[in-house]
Amino acid sequence: MLEGKSAVRLSDTVHTVEAAAMMNYWPGNMDDRLEAIVHGYLQSVQGEPRRYLQLVRLALAMGHLQIPQDYLLRHIFRVPFIAAYDKACRDVPPEVCSKAYKALMELNRLVVLEAPGLDIPWFHDRLPRTNGYSGVYAQWQDQTHQALVSCLGGDHVVKSGPLLSSYHHPINFEVSLDEHNNPIPVSEVGKHPQAERVAVLIMGAGKYFINERSLVGPVETSIRQLEIMGYRVVKIPYYELSSMYMSGEESWQRHLFSAIVGHRNQ
Repeated sequence: MLEGKSAVRLSDTVHTVEAAAMMNYWPGNMDDRLEAIVHGYLQSVQGEPRRYLQLVRLALAMGHLQIPQDYLLRHIFRVPFIAAYDKACRDVPPEVCSKAYKALMELNRLVVLEAPGLDIPWFHDRLPRTNGYSGVYAQWQDQTHQALVSCLGGDHVVKSGPLLSSYHHPINFEVSLDEHNNPIPVSEVGKHPQAERVAVLIMGAGKYFINERSLVGPVETSIRQLEIMGYRVVKIPYYELSSMYMSGEESWQRHLFSAIVGHRNQ
């Protein structure tokens, strides 16, 4: 869609790159073309409030795809742009405003973790509201918690969600291991500076492509960023949960124990 066009609407570019980010696929030979198009938008963003919101969405989608974009990030994370963005958010419906602020937070997180050389500060310290689990997800959470407590030696070594990591990534469970692969009580983790942190994530169907076992792009980004922060991520896919429960409680516990304790990073 971007190929061969001298003038492409910003909204069309945003939709195209967001779709590519969801699929986690981008042809590398389009990087220069996209950069040229974006530079054109940066010359005309002033005075059009919706364009501020669209540029942040575009930058976030490019970040999911790991497309080089230092020029765009430096443009966005300036006081005049952020002030104009904030004003634009106040002029749109509340649900659009909420999504816009969430996108800015995710972009801020992305640049801090994945482009530290830009020296852009983190300015989203206020914790977002976390909702409890419901429906089948609550059932998965409870059953997995019981299995973790049983296989790891007690509730005192399992930090249970809903949790938020630094920079606000949701985590279902967190376990810390000492140098001998022993789970550390949650109250004593601070005494083990070399502890390995393990983030256990229950991966619902919405995190995968329909009828596929491949994760959508933004979920891959979350996992990548958790690993940057030092976590080892253990994924529990929804399609494994039912089969593991059906195979028996002991089998499920052995599977979790092996995934968490049996694969410590060297």
